[in-house]
Parts: sequence; C-alpha cells; structure tokens
Amino acid sequence: MKKLWILILSLAVLFMSGCERRPTPTAPGETAGNGITELTIWTTDEPRFFESLGREFASQIGAANLRFKVVTFEEDIEMQQVIVNSLSEGLGPDIIFTDGEWIAGNPRKLTMAKVESGFTPDNFRNTFVQSANDALLVGETGILGVPMAVDSLALLFNDEHLTDRLPDRNTPSTTWEGLREDAAVLSKKDNSFERFTVSGVALGRTDNINYGAEIIENIMLQSGVEFFDASQTLATFDKTEAVAAGGRKVNAGVEAVNFYTSFADERYKNHSWNAALADSSTTDKDLRTFAKGKTSMVFAKAQDLPRLQAIIDDLEATNEDPIDDDNIRVAFLPQVEDPQISPNRKVVGDVKALAVTRDSKFPDTAWRFLKFAIQKDNLQKWHEETLMPSPRLDLLLEQEQVPLVGIYVRQAKFARANLMPIPKAYFYEALKPGVEAINAGRMSSERALETSAFTVSKILQQEISRAKSIER
Repeated sequence: MKKLWILILSLAVLFMSGCERRPTPTAPGETAGNGITELTIWTTDEPRFFESLGREFASQIGAANLRFKVVTFEEDIEMQQVIVNSLSEGLGPDIIFTDGEWIAGNPRKLTMAKVESGFTPDNFRNTFVQSANDALLVGETGILGVPMAVDSLALLFNDEHLTDRLPDRNTPSTTWEGLREDAAVLSKKDNSFERFTVSGVALGRTDNINYGAEIIENIMLQSGVEFFDASQTLATFDKTEAVAAGGRKVNAGVEAVNFYTSFADERYKNHSWNAALADSSTTDKDLRTFAKGKTSMVFAKAQDLPRLQAIIDDLEATNEDPIDDDNIRVAFLPQVEDPQISPNRKVVGDVKALAVTRDSKFPDTAWRFLKFAIQKDNLQKWHEETLMPSPRLDLLLEQEQVPLVGIYVRQAKFARANLMPIPKAYFYEALKPGVEAINAGRMSSERALETSAFTVSKILQQEISRAKSIER
C-alpha cells in the first residue's frame, strides 16, 4: 500500500488520499464463518497489542466464538479518510483507534456509550486527565470513546553540551525567549557544508523537523491565538491581536511564526538550523541529528523515545559515534510566560483513544471491550509497550518515576486538547508551505500566515459540505 500524502492544491483544493485500493473490508459484526462473531478494529499503532487484548477480553467474558480482526493503516489521516467513505457505504469497522480530536469532531460517525452505573461522565472525568475529558466527553451526558494514552511535546537535550556551555544551570530555559538565548550560546558554527559543528536547537523549518508545525501550534496556543471563529467555520489564527511588552499591539500568530523561523535565519544571533542539518526525505529528520550529537536540543514526544534508541543502536552498528544514553535528558516544553510567574503551563495534549463506530452491529460488545481496555492493568501494559503516559490519574504517580518519561507524565496532568473542526493534520500541512516560503525569502510572515489560514478555511468549508452530503 502506498503511503498517503496530504496535498494542498492552489490554496483551495481538499487534501486527497493516494493509497492503493484495499480489499473490501468485512462489514462490521458479520459472522466470519463457523458461527464465529468478528469485531474489526482499525488502527495505526500496536496491532499485536490489540489482537492480544481481544483474545483476553473474549476469554474473560466467556465468548469462545468471538474473534477480533485488526486492520493496520500507515497514518491516522489515511485511516480517517478511508473510514468516512466506508461508513457511508456501511462497511466501516466496529472500533477505531485514532486521535481524540478526530473522535471529538465526528460524533455522528460514532456510537456513544450507554451511561450506566459506574460508567458516567462524572466518573470518567474523575478517572482521566483533562485532555481526555476535553476530547471524549460531550457535555454532561455523553461519552464518545475511551483514552489509551496522552502524549505531548517536550524538549530533549544533550546534558554534556549544556554542562559545557551553560554551566550556571545545565538545563534549558523554561521560556521561549530564554531558549532563543540558549541557542545562541550552544551553537558552534564552522565552514563545513552544514555550517555548524553543533546546532543549538532544531527549530525554524518544517521540512526537516518532525514537529515543526506542532511546535508553532503550541507557541500560538500559549500566545492566546484564536485558531477559529466562534462558529467554527473560519480559520482566524492569522488575525489574533495581542499586547506585547511595553503595551505594543501585535499579531500573535505572526509573532509566533516570526519567532519560530528566526532559528533558521542567518540574520539572527539565535540562528541554529538549516536544510543541511537533517534529511527531509527521511522519517528520522532532526531526531537523527540529535542522536548523532550534532544538535544540543530537539523537540519530541514520549512515543519517540523507543525510536530514538533504535537510531542510536543503528549508529553504533555502523561504527558512528552517537550520543551517550546517559547524556539524554528531558525538559518541560518552554512557555511564552515564565512558569515561575504564571501559574498555568500550556501544552497541547495528544489523546489516543478507542471509539465504536455507528456501523457496528454489536455496539454493546464493542463498548464492553472498550471498558475492558481501560482497566488499570491494561493501560499499564499499554504504557510499558509504548512509553506514552497513561490517561488514568491513578497510574501517573508510578509512571512519573520512569527515567526520561517522567516529564511527559507530569505534562499529561495539565495538557489540554486543542480541538479543531478539521483533522489536525490538515492544519499542520497548511502551515508548512508558508514556513518554507518564509525560509526561502519568497513571502513575508504576514502573507504566509494569511495564505495558510485561507487554505484551512477552504478545507473547512469543503469538509462541512462533504459531511452534509454524506448525512443526506
């Protein structure tokens, strides 16, 4: 199957999937021969875990005839596109494992839980972290799905570099402005092709940085940017006015983009990144640069920690000299406002969740499985498998003690879901061409952000029209 790529066409055309046609999926709830009832799960992650969990569930409820079919997709956005078409034809899965924001934005494609003793919105709210409540609860009455994990961006740093260059504290700054100063001190420039002996931080571009657009989203959120209007029909992240230091009025979205791209601009003292420091055609991108010890700091999620270790192992196997495991540290995501002054840290929480689709012919059994999946032991197993923090409050204290994971777990406690009326991937993809145009000097940050917002608004209108046509 070809990998789905999201395309932006002339500021207006909806992103389209480009994967090969799959075999027609088994209609949900069909009998898969010999009297065996089959429940289908669609996922992009951990198919073996769900297969094993399905067997345990069937054994526990004494359903010897129950089987789980797990269908794996390469990307969430691909799966989400396919499910929309499949549901319109009555061929969707029973259960989908995807991001909580998509679940929050598509309640009509799902079967909500039956509120019953022990499983109510109030109990849900008291059991799980805030970002899970943001994404999966509908007011005071409805539960759309159940969370398996909540991840967020944090700052990985090379302790050896900071001990050498920032001996007064040995840790990154807690603010973005402070990080700008750190980058200037940590970067060591030379006359090589890459222009750096050591890059201070991987920031400034979106083509060869894994989470460039998500970093901008976090900075915007912390800056008070309103991403959409009150009716959720128009993108407004290019228009939010804010008051800067000294009372000066600024465009908060433009300021966020200006700050971000300055790290890839030679005119600024915090210049610390360029196109040569990481290969944009690979999935590793800036994470491999960090593993090589070539950059002092990089932004990553808890789910990237096993991947980072695999890169280090690969470098060692090819006789390269990677970062020493003992030098890898994690710091909180920097903030616009100093955390010592402002009481609230703001971090986007990425909720990974299970939901039951409207096509399931066995919604009660499917929901029984979801409730089984979020039992304490099962969520602990998921954490051990993926390293992503649990959404269950009663598991976080123990997980906080795990090396490298602790900061992510602490962020999970206060992270919030930044819900959007379109799949978040579309927002990210709309930002990238604008950032690349700024990097190349082809467009001002004001024009680039305006263009990105126009694209998102156009996509949103098309999504609204498409949803109405499907409902008819």
